[in-house]
Amino acid sequence: MTNQGFELDVSNPGWYKAWGVVRSSPWDVAGAFATKADAEQALQKFGPDYRVVYGSRKIGSNDFMFE
Repeated sequence: MTNQGFELDVSNPGWYKAWGVVRSSPWDVAGAFATKADAEQALQKFGPDYRVVYGSRKIGSNDFMFE
């Protein structure tokens, strides 16, 4: 099952799998994307403190978790 192209995270109800563009300090989620290519393209808009990671985003929020 998908939500606008995203795969639902079956291990975490209410979350979906996504490629995120994030900054660790201070914490910021610049965006969540259905594909790594889309995330890498968006990364170009942000500074060197940002990176692309794969994880889960809570539906309807800016919460994002990854390992």
